[in-house]
Amino acid sequence: MPPVAGIMRMQSAPHRRCRAKPVWPEMGNGPTQFPLIEPRPLLLSKQEVDELYDMMGDLLSVLRELQIPHIVVGGSLLGAVRSQSFLFNDDDIDIAILDDGTSYKRLQSHLSTLLANAARNRTERENKAMEYTYEHRPRVDCDRIRSSLANEVWIDLFVMRKYESKEQLQELWIENGHQEGFTLDFDTIFDAMEEPSFPVYHYDRREAIERRPRHYFEREELNPVETFSFGPLQVPGPSHAKKTLERFYGADCFTHFTRTDRSHGTPIDDSWEEATKVLLTDDEYLPIQHSQKRKHSFHSRKALELYLLQQDHNPEKLEPKVRDETPIEEELSPVCVSDVISRRESEIMAVKEEGLGSMRKSRSLFSLSVPSTPKACRELPATLAEEPKPTGNFAIEIRQQTQGQADGIIFDKNLRATMEPHLRKARLEREQSRHQIDFHVHESIASSVGVPYTALRSERRFLYDEHTHPIHQALADTIGVSDLSTLHEHEIQDKRLLFAPLLDKYRRHRFHECYDNFVTSFCIPLLHEIAMQKNVFYTTSPRASTKIVYRYQAFPSVRVVRPGEVSMEPHCDAALGHSIGCLNFHIPLTPTYGTNALYTESHPGREDWHPMTSKALGLGYLFDGARCLHFGLENMTEHTRVSLGFRIAIYRDDQLHVENSDADDYLCPKHILEDDFSKAGRGYYEEAVIDIGAGPFSIPGSNVAKKHGYRLLNPDERVGFPFQK
Repeated sequence: MPPVAGIMRMQSAPHRRCRAKPVWPEMGNGPTQFPLIEPRPLLLSKQEVDELYDMMGDLLSVLRELQIPHIVVGGSLLGAVRSQSFLFNDDDIDIAILDDGTSYKRLQSHLSTLLANAARNRTERENKAMEYTYEHRPRVDCDRIRSSLANEVWIDLFVMRKYESKEQLQELWIENGHQEGFTLDFDTIFDAMEEPSFPVYHYDRREAIERRPRHYFEREELNPVETFSFGPLQVPGPSHAKKTLERFYGADCFTHFTRTDRSHGTPIDDSWEEATKVLLTDDEYLPIQHSQKRKHSFHSRKALELYLLQQDHNPEKLEPKVRDETPIEEELSPVCVSDVISRRESEIMAVKEEGLGSMRKSRSLFSLSVPSTPKACRELPATLAEEPKPTGNFAIEIRQQTQGQADGIIFDKNLRATMEPHLRKARLEREQSRHQIDFHVHESIASSVGVPYTALRSERRFLYDEHTHPIHQALADTIGVSDLSTLHEHEIQDKRLLFAPLLDKYRRHRFHECYDNFVTSFCIPLLHEIAMQKNVFYTTSPRASTKIVYRYQAFPSVRVVRPGEVSMEPHCDAALGHSIGCLNFHIPLTPTYGTNALYTESHPGREDWHPMTSKALGLGYLFDGARCLHFGLENMTEHTRVSLGFRIAIYRDDQLHVENSDADDYLCPKHILEDDFSKAGRGYYEEAVIDIGAGPFSIPGSNVAKKHGYRLLNPDERVGFPFQK
C-alpha cells in the first residue's frame, strides 16, 4: 500500500542495513564531464543528500515554532565548521535540544503533528506522496526521524540537560538503564571527560554519554550560540567551536577524516582515536550541496584556517571571564524579567568593587528569559532608571585611556573597564526598548529567536561601483567642496552652515536622487539576492502575497566627524526608537580607520569591538545596528570622516492588513515593523516592492518598483543633522 501524505507513525528503530556504495556520475575535465565543485559523499546518493537537507529544514522549522533551544552536535557540528555542510563521509545529521525539564515533553507532544503537516505541505509542493517517521527510542542514545523518500538516511535527535555537579551526573547511572555492551563504570567515564567545569550540558541518557563522554558543553560555549551555514540551511552551534571540537575529536579533526567500517554496513566504533585517519584533500573541505538549492560558497581550506586562527586570537579569550552563576533553569522560571536584570546588574557592580575589572556580562543561551507574562511585568524597574549615570564624556575618557592614540586601538582589560559605565547604560537602554515589544519568546538579546530574517543580520562588507553611484561626488558638489576628507580645512568651520545646501530642496536634489538610486538599484537588489539564497521568503501559507516590500530611509543620515570632534556614545538603534526589524547600512565616503571609524560588535551581546574601516570609495557595510551596540571615538586622525547611514526593513505586502499575522515566520510582522519614526508620519521612510512571482507560470524577477511613485520625499528633523532644529 503506498504511503499516505503526512501520516505520522511511531515505531521502534530498525537495524542499520548493509548498503552498496552509491554510484555518482563521473566528473573531471573532459569534454563530456562536469567540474568537481563539491566532494562526492561516500555513503549517500544525490537523492539522499537532498532528502537529508529537506528533512532537517522541516525539523528546524518545528523547533523554532515550539521555541525549543537546539544546536547541532557531534559529526554535524564538525561538518558545519569544517565544510559548512554535513560531512562527506557521513549519512545522518545530529541535532540536540537543550531541555529545561519541559522542552522534551513539549516536543514529544507536538512533533508528530507538526512533522505530519510539513510532510503534507511537501507532498502538495513537490507532487509526490511522502511521510515522516518519528522513532522514540528511550532505551538507546537518541530518537530518530526518517523520511519515506529515503529511508536509509535519518536525523538523530538527542536531548541534553544541565548538570550542576559531578554528583548530579552520577545520578544518571542510577536512574538510567543501559544497553547491552555498555558497562563502563562512572569513574571511567568521568575521567574521560577531562575535568569539565560545571555546570555543563550533557546528554540525558547513559548510552549517549558512554559513547561520547567528552561531547558536553560548558556554559561559556553557549554564550552566545553562533549561527553556521549548513548546506542551504542556517543552524545554531557553540560560539567556541574550535575548542569544543578539539575536545570532542582531537586537534587533527580539521585536517583528517576517519575511514571506518560504516560503509560496509558493520557496527562502528565512535572513538576518533581508534579510527583510521586519512588526510583531507582541498576538495573535501567544500560544502555538500542540495541539488535544487545550490548556492555559491566561498568556503575552502584557507577559509577554515582563517576561521580557526580568528578563534585562537579572539579578544574575549585574552582576558578572564566573569562567570555568570545564575542557574539556567532559574532564568526559565516564570518570574518577571526585571528581577533577573536587577540581579545581573548587582552582580556586575559587585565584581567591580572586588577589583576584578569591569568585564562585559556573560550571556547564556537562556539569559534574560521572558515567559509569556503581561507586558507590565516585563517593564524594567524604576530603580534601574535611577542608577548612577556616567559622568564623563565617553570619547574623551577613551582618548585619555589610550593616550591620544589615533590607530590600532586595543580593547584590553583597562580600556574595557573605562568603557563599562557607558556600556551598562547602553545595555539597559537596549533591554528597555526590547521589552516594549511583545516577542512571545524566551530568549536573551544574544539569541535571534523571534527576530525577523536572522539569516540577513550577520555583518557583511560589500563593494559597489562609485562611478555608477557617485554619492560622494554628489554630496561634495552640493556643499561646494572638492574633498570631503578635508572639511576641517574649509574656511567655513560651522558644520551646519557648511551643510546648509542640504536644507534646500532644489540644491540637494542631485544628491538625494543619487542616494535613492543607490538604494533602489543596488542595496535592495543586494539584500534581495542574499534573502533568496537564504530562503528567507519561504512561507507555508498558500494565500501569502508574493510582493516583498522593502521599507527604506527616504533620506540618509549624514555623519561628519572632523579631527578633534567626538562622535556618538555606545547605543543600539532600537533604543533610539527604530524598529528591531531594521538592517543598517554604513557607507563611508572618506577613508575611515582608527579613531575616526565607527565601532560595533559582530553579534548582539558579544562586545568584540572592531572598526568598520575603508581605505577607498566603493566599500559599504551591512550590520544589525538595531540590536548591536555601536559607537564612535574622538577623531585623532588627520582626516574628516563623512559617512552615510540608513536602514531597511522587509515585510510581505499583505502583513500590515492582518493583526498578529503568522503567515510568515521570517519577515517583519506589523507590531515589530512600526516604530517611533514611522508613527510620526510619512516622510522618514519610503517603500519599494519586488514581486517574487505569483503563480506557476510567472517568472520571479528582481525589478524594484517604488510603491508610492517616484517623487522624492522631503526630509525633516527625524533624519538628524543638518535638519534638526
